[in-house]
Amino acid sequence: MDIEKAIEYLTPIYNSASLEGYQAALGAVLNAARKQMEAEKWMSVKDAFPDCGGRFLVYEPGVGVYDAFFTPQNGRYFWFRDSLTPRNGITHWMPLPEPPVKEESQ
Repeated sequence: MDIEKAIEYLTPIYNSASLEGYQAALGAVLNAARKQMEAEKWMSVKDAFPDCGGRFLVYEPGVGVYDAFFTPQNGRYFWFRDSLTPRNGITHWMPLPEPPVKEESQ
């Protein structure tokens, strides 16, 4: 659900003043905001590199999205995929998402 649909959904519920409706609408708005935030996490390598080494989600034109290891060395920056050969075509990166939260058994 995008922000516009969430607002459209929220307005009539707000006017009806139902607690259950507020909770459902708030959940929809939060989910839409989370999705938008995820889309905005991509950073161009032209703008910045990660602050420290580690695994990141990267985008490389012609290859797609994959996870890669980033390491700064002597003022230079290197990306590696599965081998010791540096990847030079990476254009964007973002932190890996948090793993799913384990649901309690019912």
